Amino acid sequence: MNHKKNEVSKQEVQKIAFEYISQNPASDFILSLISIAKSDRRSPCWSVVFEIRNRHGVVVDGPLVLGIDEHGEIVRVG
Repeated sequence: MNHKKNEVSKQEVQKIAFEYISQNPASDFILSLISIAKSDRRSPCWSVVFEIRNRHGVVVDGPLVLGIDEHGEIVRVG
């Protein structure tokens, strides 16, 4: 019997990403979702990109990128 995990959907990846960022809330910053896409370079990983803005809406840092593998595990944060 094969107990292989199914590949996560785009909606599941989004949920995983939002759960991850909500674990470490930053009261001074707002994270806005920019994109969710399967990575061309690290297939079968998903890349989830958030923009980091201050309270005034100004971008304050490069994007936060989460790499999520096909099973829903976060494998990269950068």
